[in-house]
Formats: sequence, C-alpha cells, structure tokens
Amino acid sequence: MTELLHVVNEQDEVIGSDTKSNKLSKRFISRNVAIYVKDNEGKFIVCQRADNKITYPGCLDVSAVGHVKFGETYEQAAARELKEELGIDCELKFCVKKFTSMPHEGKPIEFFTSIFWGRHDGEVKLNEELVNHKKFTREELLKLMDESPEKFVPTFREDFKRYNYLFK
Repeated sequence: MTELLHVVNEQDEVIGSDTKSNKLSKRFISRNVAIYVKDNEGKFIVCQRADNKITYPGCLDVSAVGHVKFGETYEQAAARELKEELGIDCELKFCVKKFTSMPHEGKPIEFFTSIFWGRHDGEVKLNEELVNHKKFTREELLKLMDESPEKFVPTFREDFKRYNYLFK
C-alpha cells in the first residue's frame, strides 16, 4: 500500500498530497512528528536507528519520529508513531512546531515538525526501524552530544539542545 503524505506550503497549509516514496525525489515540504519520552526518574529514551534507514542509519535519535500521513493531525501521528515504534501508549504534550531542513545527498529534505513529549515507565518494544534504546539524563545526553556529535541525527541534537527545557 502506498503511504500518502500532506504536501504543504511554507505556511504549513495543505496544498495537496503525494506518496512517501516520492518525498526524496520531488523534495516537497511535508509534515512529521518527533516524540521525546521520559521515565519517572527523568531519563530520556533515546533510540538507535536501524542500519537500513535511508537517512542517518545507525545514529541515535528521539524516542519516536515519523511522517504525518495524509488525513492525520499532528497529534494522531504522534500517538501512532509512538505505538508503532516503541509499543507505548501515553499522554503526549505538544511543545513546539518548527520548520526542519535536513541535508540529504546535497539537497534539503523539508518538514514542518511538531515536537511532543510524554512519560512512560513500562516496557518498550522496538519495531524494525530501531535496533536499540538507552536511557539518559538530560545532562548525560547533552554531554554525549558535545563529545560525540557524529553519533546523533543532527536535527535531534539541535532540537534537544534548543527545546529540552520544555520537557518537564
């Protein structure tokens, strides 16, 4: 089945739809979500991307991330991605929406990204997009990002440094 995405303009207004498989070749602006999950000890769940991912294979990334499917809201997509990637259902809080431009093969991949966060202390069940997860305090994560930036998806590193104060 072909996954349809919203095609949006520079104001995040829907102007059409196209397939996820066309995203890299056509370079249209679409929507995605990034979800940060903390446990009750204040540790963030950080996931390692599978080696078969098109962008940043093997790198450390947010708890869950993904495209907003055509017809979905940002909130619906965040809950779906969290369930698909980590097997988690939890209350999510919206933090911020931002424009993201991520380089890939010399050209930008562009999204409007809505960032959410939630709390979860139970089991995590990774799907095939992820190979590992670890938990870090805010301070541990910031230190590791400074010492080994190449281990992280650049947008995760930038967003965490900029917005981590919002994840209370």
